[in-house]
Amino acid sequence: MERCGHIFCVKCLQDFYNSAIKEGNVYAIVCLDLDCGIETIGAERRRRKKKRLLAPRELLQIPLPRDTVQRYVDLKRKKRLELDKSTVWYPRK
Repeated sequence: MERCGHIFCVKCLQDFYNSAIKEGNVYAIVCLDLDCGIETIGAERRRRKKKRLLAPRELLQIPLPRDTVQRYVDLKRKKRLELDKSTVWYPRK
């Protein structure tokens, strides 16, 4: 992974991310390491940081098909708009 440096099998990443995007599970597009995003504070205390969604360029580097990455971008935008309370959906003809 680009930011955290974790290493995975390319085929495993392709299978997992293709499946997640196909199913519309945008929030699964993060580093697959279970300890990624956990920082150690002191000797024994640990705190989980918010998981960061992967950038489209990272998915293209794996490589995933461009149309799959475009679907991810569209789904991510749609989810962000759905969560925004100040945005109202208007079906325009």
